[in-house]
Amino acid sequence: MYFSRVTISNALTASQELVELQKNGAYASHALLWQLFPGYEDSWSNLKGKAKEQAQRPFLFREEIDSNGLPLFYVLSEQQPVAAHPAFACQTKPYQPRLSAGDRLAFKLRVNPVVSIRDEQGKSRRHDVLMNAKKNADVSGLNSHAAQQKKALAAHQAALGWISDNKRLAEWGIQLESEPELDHDSYYQHQHYQPKGKHTIRYSTVDYQGLLTVVDPERFLQTLAKGVGKAKGFGCGLWLIRRCQG
Repeated sequence: MYFSRVTISNALTASQELVELQKNGAYASHALLWQLFPGYEDSWSNLKGKAKEQAQRPFLFREEIDSNGLPLFYVLSEQQPVAAHPAFACQTKPYQPRLSAGDRLAFKLRVNPVVSIRDEQGKSRRHDVLMNAKKNADVSGLNSHAAQQKKALAAHQAALGWISDNKRLAEWGIQLESEPELDHDSYYQHQHYQPKGKHTIRYSTVDYQGLLTVVDPERFLQTLAKGVGKAKGFGCGLWLIRRCQG
């Protein structure tokens, strides 16, 4: 696998390209990064439903903003990216983490946390973990300010509960050393219109950072490669890890 740091040139042609792509809202970054992997987009786009969910994604990414106010992407991919487009500057290196049980790692993780809940008809539906917690918070008898605080606390606890779930951690092959950091600004709700669709896509993202201990190296390596959670096409699921000193 390959790990890449991808930046956008501040040249005029690149800026024009970026403006044009940003008309697609949430799809802009994904569409831009597909250009690093020519020949793969058509085969991926042709997959439907569960086949698409179960297939190995060509790449995972996380978007941040660099010091010039331009997008900065971290990309994990099976194939080495090809930065043939003039808009890109791409620094790539092989990604081969050597992990052992007991290794301590600092991590950053952006996810779209969801929970499956069965309705009255017994059909399972996905719900935003934080919105579901806010909806179910009992705020009867509270004034508006107190109700907002209680809902915010319920959402915060739900976000921590999602990443701290023992079953989920076992599936990932890790343990958390302590409660990860999760401040108010790390939770975002997104709403975008599909470029060729008629309905609105709504999803949320939560940014975590903290310390973890590797329990099952092989399983965690698989977790790193596949990413976690939903909305990977919108920049979720990629682990950024580094070794702790000492």
